[in-house]
Amino acid sequence: EFGDSESTTFCIGAGTGCTDSAACNYDADATINDGSCDYSCTGCTNAGACNYNPDATQDDGSCVMPDADGNCASCFDLTIITDDYGAETTWDLADAAGTVVWSGGPYTNTVVETLALSNCDLPDGCYTFTIYDDFSDGICCAYGTGSYSLSAGGVVVAAGGEFGSSESTTFCTDGSVAGCTDSEACNYNENAVIDDGSCNYDCGVGCTDPVACNYNPAATEDDGSCTYDDGITDCDGNCYNDEDGDGICDEDEVPDGSFTELTFELVGFNTVGTMNTYRVYANFTDPTDELTAVFGFDDFPLGASSDMGFYQDPLGGATPALVNPDLFSAFPSLEYDTWLTVGGADNSAAINQVGIDFTTFEAGGDLLVDDFTGGSVYVYPGMEPTALPDAQGRVLIGQFTTDGEVTLLINLQYRMATGENPQVTGLELLFPGTPDCPGDWNNDGLISVSDLLLVLSEFGCDTGCSYDMTGDGAVTTSDMLNMLALFGSSCPE
Repeated sequence: EFGDSESTTFCIGAGTGCTDSAACNYDADATINDGSCDYSCTGCTNAGACNYNPDATQDDGSCVMPDADGNCASCFDLTIITDDYGAETTWDLADAAGTVVWSGGPYTNTVVETLALSNCDLPDGCYTFTIYDDFSDGICCAYGTGSYSLSAGGVVVAAGGEFGSSESTTFCTDGSVAGCTDSEACNYNENAVIDDGSCNYDCGVGCTDPVACNYNPAATEDDGSCTYDDGITDCDGNCYNDEDGDGICDEDEVPDGSFTELTFELVGFNTVGTMNTYRVYANFTDPTDELTAVFGFDDFPLGASSDMGFYQDPLGGATPALVNPDLFSAFPSLEYDTWLTVGGADNSAAINQVGIDFTTFEAGGDLLVDDFTGGSVYVYPGMEPTALPDAQGRVLIGQFTTDGEVTLLINLQYRMATGENPQVTGLELLFPGTPDCPGDWNNDGLISVSDLLLVLSEFGCDTGCSYDMTGDGAVTTSDMLNMLALFGSSCPE
């Protein structure tokens, strides 16, 4: 993961190592510097100096000696070269307690100044120097070439100029160590007595396998996050095989099945009081495609709702498993029970269900399956003939008796002759509703007897009518004449 380019320098073979004699791990035999030089052992080794470092083994020339009176107070010398907008620049020096003990600015616009400031009245200790720019563009290099440099006892402790709104440096003049004081950080310094804001939490753990897609060369401890080329996509997620160029790898392609749409038809009007009974179908063009499940879960809910509720017969059930045709003559309303199915319309079909709470639905209310576990009405593949399309290419998925408008949310899975199992999700059907073309009330593409019966079911309705063809709010002879004029015609593609 990089922009225009990314480089790594490395060496193999003899003669590599740290070639800097000032480093702690200087290798006199090394002829090629491999970037491993370590300077952590350097510091002031003079025990009489104000900043003596007992852990240092190599002197780096930073020793600050006491004055003639034996005091270790150091002069602070600050040089600032302003940019064209000096009025944006301020700075301060705060002690270890956060108290500002020295500050300056703003300065003058349009006039570039070189400021040489000194303060010899501050005791040795740890300090934080911060320089600010009100316009958040630093003092170099958008408008001029400003810079700053702060020395303590002749040693430069902070310098720069190219920053945003501010830049801070923490340092010590009394021999104390400034560094990361958080033991949880990768660069925790047990010798630090003041935190300098340098703690780093990203470099210690990560993927340490060089062949992994997300290899982190800075990681020293593997966190189990390594990811690899899986042979289907490369490390950038690009398919190795994508014959149709649709961004879906050939190995993950779901074949185009023959499912086309959901349709409904009126199978009886005024079947239970003023309620009408409808059946809903999944339509296929391949007679060998077998519907196996109607399902739902949190990402793709399964739902059935009516603004007037559903008829649920006391002898029926949520699926046709309890619908016995032998009882229709004695209990005629059982034939119009509301249920979900996969093909079958009575107890002769082997319809199963799992994970669905039908309590509210069986009481005449809405059905909704939208939790993580989900649920399904299903059949075993190859074991239920009614799960195959009928002569019209339809598989029954539900019967609904209501005098209201129904909204269905449906997801399907079916099996092709090739053994593939496509899923169709997010289907929605509203009925009786308004047809996509005038007169096609069941949206099957043809103005037929089913549509005419729907209008007949409301003949004489004068308010809130579902099958009003003329827009006058009622279903009258005019609506019937319109239907007869359209009868037998097909809707445009």
